[in-house]
Amino acid sequence: MSSVPIALLGVCGLRHCAAQHLGCEQVASYALILVIGIGSVAFHATLLREAQALDELPMLWVIVAFVYATLQSREYRTRSGPSARWRILLLVYACASTCVYFTCGFTPFLISYGASIGALVVLNIQHCLLGELRSSALALQLLIGAACTYIGGFLPPLLPG
Repeated sequence: MSSVPIALLGVCGLRHCAAQHLGCEQVASYALILVIGIGSVAFHATLLREAQALDELPMLWVIVAFVYATLQSREYRTRSGPSARWRILLLVYACASTCVYFTCGFTPFLISYGASIGALVVLNIQHCLLGELRSSALALQLLIGAACTYIGGFLPPLLPG
């Protein structure tokens, strides 16, 4: 049932993007969240490997889109955002991680996904701590709390046993 709210978040986000005329990086992020919700429904309803890929790969791709959006927002604020090199690196990383998913199995993919989350968290904490964002102490606490919660949910599948 948690898949439905994820899909609805994607739909609401896309409507917000259209209403606010937001950039393609936000549209891509919300579209991928919608795909995650649909893929999660498909996977849990069928338990097929193809549906699992439709659930898990967009999770990686949306994090890469979030990293790009974070870098893009830095460009908006500081006029020194992601160069073409960053765009190419993120695209190559997403493609390589997708290939790893299909060739090496779940554990290397999970590590790749965790590294992507780590990069996103570090970038956003950096933004908050360096004052690149006008954020309150509460926003920083929420970011750190979300990161710790995510790490708490991410680590158990990696533990032996």
